[in-house]
Amino acid sequence: MEKLIRISVRELVEFILRRGDIETGLLATVDRAQEGARIHRMIQKNYGKNDQAEVYVKHLIKNGKYSIEISGRIDGLRFGEIYTLEEIKTTTKKIEDIDVNFMHLAQARCYAYMFLKENNLERIKVRLIYVNTDSLESRAFEYDYTINDLKEFFDELVEGYIKFLEKSLEHINERNETIKEIKFPYPAFRESQRKLSVAVYKTIMEGKKLFLEAPTGTGKTMGTLFPALKTLLGPTSKIFYLTAKTVGKASAEDAIKLLQENGLIIKSITLTSKEKICPNELKCNPMECQFAKGHYDRINDALLHSLSMDFFDKGRIEELSRRYNVCPFEFSLDLSMFCDVIICDYNYIFDITSSLKRYSFESKNDYVYLIDEAHNLVDRARDMFSITLSYNEFYKVKQKFKSFRKLNLALGRVIKYFNGLRESIEMDKVAMTIEDEFLNGINKCEEVVEEFVLKNLIKDEELLNLYFDIKRFKKIVELYDENYRTLFLREEDILVKLLCINPSKILKGIMDKAQAAILFSATFTPLSYYMDLLGGDGSYKLKLSSPFSKENICVMLNPYISTRLNDRENTYERVVDGIKSLTYKKGNYLVFFPSYLYLNEILKRFPQDNVDLIVQRNDMTEKEKEDFLKRFSEDSEKTLVAFAVLGGLFGEGIDLPGEKLIGVCIVGVGLPQINFERNVLKEYFDERIGKGFEYAYIYPGFNRVLQAVGRLIRAENDRGVALLFDDRFLKRPYNNLIPDLWKPLKIVKGNEDVINTLKRFWKEKSDC
Repeated sequence: MEKLIRISVRELVEFILRRGDIETGLLATVDRAQEGARIHRMIQKNYGKNDQAEVYVKHLIKNGKYSIEISGRIDGLRFGEIYTLEEIKTTTKKIEDIDVNFMHLAQARCYAYMFLKENNLERIKVRLIYVNTDSLESRAFEYDYTINDLKEFFDELVEGYIKFLEKSLEHINERNETIKEIKFPYPAFRESQRKLSVAVYKTIMEGKKLFLEAPTGTGKTMGTLFPALKTLLGPTSKIFYLTAKTVGKASAEDAIKLLQENGLIIKSITLTSKEKICPNELKCNPMECQFAKGHYDRINDALLHSLSMDFFDKGRIEELSRRYNVCPFEFSLDLSMFCDVIICDYNYIFDITSSLKRYSFESKNDYVYLIDEAHNLVDRARDMFSITLSYNEFYKVKQKFKSFRKLNLALGRVIKYFNGLRESIEMDKVAMTIEDEFLNGINKCEEVVEEFVLKNLIKDEELLNLYFDIKRFKKIVELYDENYRTLFLREEDILVKLLCINPSKILKGIMDKAQAAILFSATFTPLSYYMDLLGGDGSYKLKLSSPFSKENICVMLNPYISTRLNDRENTYERVVDGIKSLTYKKGNYLVFFPSYLYLNEILKRFPQDNVDLIVQRNDMTEKEKEDFLKRFSEDSEKTLVAFAVLGGLFGEGIDLPGEKLIGVCIVGVGLPQINFERNVLKEYFDERIGKGFEYAYIYPGFNRVLQAVGRLIRAENDRGVALLFDDRFLKRPYNNLIPDLWKPLKIVKGNEDVINTLKRFWKEKSDC
């Protein structure tokens, strides 16, 4: 069957003819679509009865193997002896400074050729009209073309596109043949892995969502990727493997490489944030960066030459970007358009201000989202769909630009509102609406700041940051509904925060536009909580049991030591003794605390004469984190005890297999710190379903506990011990959340009990 490829004139021109430097900041990103539409209507209102506005044109190119449908909309056609085609563009430049933009003219020439071809005409005039958005003054540039003039230009443009298209189609044909033949890359499916893979395939083919709890060892990465790749034969065109952790990206990359080694032809790319891949400290302008200067002159050659490769990780992208002298971040985004699997962070799909603009996530598409460690998506989504504005950011900009009256008046209006809050609220406060006074002030600020920057070509960082915060605030306002609250927070600063409490509606809306979404985690407990908050209405669900033997793990509970806030001072010494008893056997241990404050209190009392003690800090760099993990060696001479915080850097997303970790201690039930914002969540869920404390504190806290103990057994032959402190683990709802692998919990009364239990476990598997 002949394949039909659809592309718009604008997409074609912007891809094939792009030239020049990368420009960033406000000047490059302002969206003036609404203003442009108003000016289009203003000009089109003066058309005569035979003139036409918004004329749709399309052109079909066939070659037997595929067809290309190129389409677009002409702003205006003036009737006459010779038609005049009008292309209208808005600008903030002074009329006398305007010159013809090559890309604008190229777009108009394509429309002109397509119109002449459709109507069997020989000649046309093209008028490019630039209108200043403030003064409404205009300047026109007029050209005469014959169909032969335009055909040569149009054919050359299409020829450039076909080079990429044929490489892409050739790859897809080869890919599909290998997908048909590829076998599962291991001798057999693991226990429950086949069930997992069948559920994933069925869900994708039916266009649904699946919530999948698959414990460590189930083989989630290959179990989800393998069946998803099979659906590239239909109905899927692209797979997005979404993860919040570096280790998740590495697992997906390893799975892809293994399949490629087994004969699968597949193009895969891992997207890295601009902050982590930029070689020039984010100085993204042609004056300071050799990669930004002339990037678009070189990018298509770089792409064309790179498409002979199939695997693009961070290292390869960096190497290719140096070879072709292009920006690695922008290069990776362009490369992703030609890849079958895109491994990236959640925000590339879900963040309303930083999602991949090259893709049509806002309309129905045929993509599949494989969402790894999806328990993290609850808090990440809340962050992505929330926004905070502060008094200080407005005040600093106002002081810096105090000589500009119009800007000062707009900023002053918002500052006046903040000052009113300072006088009227004595403590943090919550509301269910956004006051019109504040919204109106923000709207005026956006308009004035945008006009000020564009007129004066200002590139001040604080001013631009404020502008982008305002733009984000306005986008969040569009989402604001009964699932939001407005927080007024009194700190050293005065803050207004639009807090997304329940992101399920927004997430569901995004996922429903895809072909399918598979959300999976080792710790989706309770599943109903995650389905409720992640838009799981009408979804499939599957809960798998752990493939590991209970004989390989011993989980002890000391319910006689309270870690409640009011009891801690009286139990510090007993916690220290408990940790010492857990570590009686030489090896490596992780001890998790509910806070740095608690950690430091135990640290003061913990004897370090017979152990190596390392401690997590809240400001660790990537290098320090790597060094911390390197200390977990299988051949350490002394016992290693590492103090860490639940829910922190080392609570999940790290692999310490074999003898690198033999014991974990959990101090407390993992409850998040009680604060104003968490209590707002509690009140919301109390009103909605009567489970405020569970949703705000218990369930997210217990997930930290599950993740921390989950560091212990990473492979089939791993063995280890865990010690929990707190009587609440025996009470509802905590006892209902305990996984089967931990049961039955071994209740220990003191240090002697712990040591005796451990002696039995380490000596003889069957005793524990």
